[in-house]
Amino acid sequence: MIVKDDKHAFPVVGIGASAGGLDAMSRLLQQLPTDLGLAYVFVTHQEKDQEKTLSQLLRKKTTMPVFVVENGMKLEPDRLYVNPAGMHTAVINGTFTLQVPRGVHGQANRPVDAFFTALANEYQNNAIGIVLSGGGMDGTEGLRAIKAEDGLTIAQDGSAQDKGMPESAQEAGVVDLVRAPEDIGPSWCS
Repeated sequence: MIVKDDKHAFPVVGIGASAGGLDAMSRLLQQLPTDLGLAYVFVTHQEKDQEKTLSQLLRKKTTMPVFVVENGMKLEPDRLYVNPAGMHTAVINGTFTLQVPRGVHGQANRPVDAFFTALANEYQNNAIGIVLSGGGMDGTEGLRAIKAEDGLTIAQDGSAQDKGMPESAQEAGVVDLVRAPEDIGPSWCS
């Protein structure tokens, strides 16, 4: 299911979560091969300065190097990146860009939609979007953008602690696969 094209040396996997997302992400990482040649970007709803703690926790769950995204940082395969709190993250020409969210109340706090949409625009069918546990609808519009570019879209199954985000995406009809976190990697790696 993974397709590499001439423009991009490797596909990028965006993973979005909120409440209950750390447990789901831990379960996903424990079963995910670390040498697939993909880059992973974990986008969450988090408080200021939590990204360092989050990256430390994730380092205990994977052998991949884990980084907090910085503006201008190059995206590399077989690495896990964590978005900084309060910022919208995008990748343009293989380089991360960070922006302060803008928009009306409610739209500004959708970092998953912002990243997934930017990912779809840049990586088209080399974009993979995964929505894990979390409240609300963040991620649904981003998955819609990825699906429109023939990328792969995945949502966590009923095992999500907070079902809002994955159920919103499923109800919108923008999900290709529904899986438990530990089954997500094996579902596209086989």
